[in-house]
Amino acid sequence: MVRNRRIRTREEIEEDLRQNERDNAAPDGLEDRAAKRRRQSRLSSNKCRLNKELATLIALDCVENSAPS
Repeated sequence: MVRNRRIRTREEIEEDLRQNERDNAAPDGLEDRAAKRRRQSRLSSNKCRLNKELATLIALDCVENSAPS
């Protein structure tokens, strides 16, 4: 069964980007190389996913605004 994903608002996506930065921030102490690589990978993949979602939202807004009334 296929479910449609709910389209989030710009504010929700931007808040998720900020939360992603907080969740995957560098620790205060020392960090081994493998842990750093995992943390940066998580940060990058989540950021990429949220940026794609934001771009989709912007594209949908442009299409709606340019549609003839």
